[in-house]
Amino acid sequence: MISLRRWQQHPMLRFVLLWFGQTGSMIGSSLTGFALGIWVYQQHGVVSDYAWVLLTNTLPATLIAPWAGALSDRFNRRTVMLISDSIAGLSTIGLIILFSTGQLVIWQIYLANSINALARACQWPAYVASVPQLVDSTQHNRANGLMQLSHALAQLLAPLIGSSLLAWVGMPFIFTLDLLTFGLALVITASTRFAPQPQVTEHANVPLLQTALLAWREFLRYPSLVALTSLIILSNFSAGSIEVLITPLVLELHSVPTLGMLLTFGGLGMVAGSLLASMLRPPRRLARAVLLAELIGALAMLLAGWQPSIIGLAIAAIIYFGMLPWGSANHTSLIQQQLPNALHGRIFALISALASLALTLGFVSAGLLADRFFTPAMQPHGWLNPLFAWLVGTQPSSGIQLQFISLGLLTLLWTIGVAGWHARQTPPSEQL
Repeated sequence: MISLRRWQQHPMLRFVLLWFGQTGSMIGSSLTGFALGIWVYQQHGVVSDYAWVLLTNTLPATLIAPWAGALSDRFNRRTVMLISDSIAGLSTIGLIILFSTGQLVIWQIYLANSINALARACQWPAYVASVPQLVDSTQHNRANGLMQLSHALAQLLAPLIGSSLLAWVGMPFIFTLDLLTFGLALVITASTRFAPQPQVTEHANVPLLQTALLAWREFLRYPSLVALTSLIILSNFSAGSIEVLITPLVLELHSVPTLGMLLTFGGLGMVAGSLLASMLRPPRRLARAVLLAELIGALAMLLAGWQPSIIGLAIAAIIYFGMLPWGSANHTSLIQQQLPNALHGRIFALISALASLALTLGFVSAGLLADRFFTPAMQPHGWLNPLFAWLVGTQPSSGIQLQFISLGLLTLLWTIGVAGWHARQTPPSEQL
């Protein structure tokens, strides 16, 4: 068995153990969130109630992001992580008590979801910002790849395991499993030694929101990072759109089992991309790696719209979702290397908030554009039909196929624009 002393003496091993605890907690929380949504819909049968469960699990984190990031820069990050995990655990205990006594009602689920979202909003920037305190710069990309793997595993396992656990053992077991993973994360985090955290003493008495704005102003002094960040935000918008569009596209052309298979391929692609980022040697030019990931992802979207056969969609799903964590891991490493660690909590919190807003905008806009623009316009007498029927055909899925191609072209053109601007603005010897 590995001794605690040996754990503390090996930075990457120390991070891996911390990551293991946080990953378990993330999977447990995802299982609870997924199962709660299903349980609420089964109990009430109201779609709006289900939508509110999802909204309260995400919106509070976005709204509080500027303050949450400032907290992780001003106060000890390990302490912030411990308090955040403790609050989330207490919220789960409350759900267990209310459920076991038969007193759990819908507004209490909204409240618990909001508390968990607020705790997660404080925990995540402290966790990301602590990477330079735990491993040296040569290991940043591997650490960030592992953090992307956490998200991939949570997204892949929550629907696969959550539905089965809900049917076999019910919500009390899922709540208990979530609580146990919180406890594991708390024990490991409390046992992990963090390197000293840089302090920003000149802003010690400045309100938290103002310090967040000051950090963002500092970030804007790095135009190359801002341009690359815009690509990550656009990528989240595209991912949100694809999550909405993939189901109607596949069901128009194939079957429900095919949809499940393709979604599984997408999840496996995310896992593979995260593993590659964590295992391969970090790219020498991180900015080029981000650009390459976005370029390949754009080509995958074009493939999905142009050739929506089972093979074409399977290849596109694996490639597209594989590039998401790889590009994100390299982008995170780039910020960790280029910006002072004292700013990391605020910067990552603000980027996370913008990415979350872009994802939500993708959710909302994709359906509206499909129903009111692309699908009607590609009908036999639609105004786009004569222009693009040669490309996507005239079947019922043609409008959504054209929407996939439009997203791919938008990402492709934006990536080429950022790459060209980056090359012109930065001398070759100084390019990131």
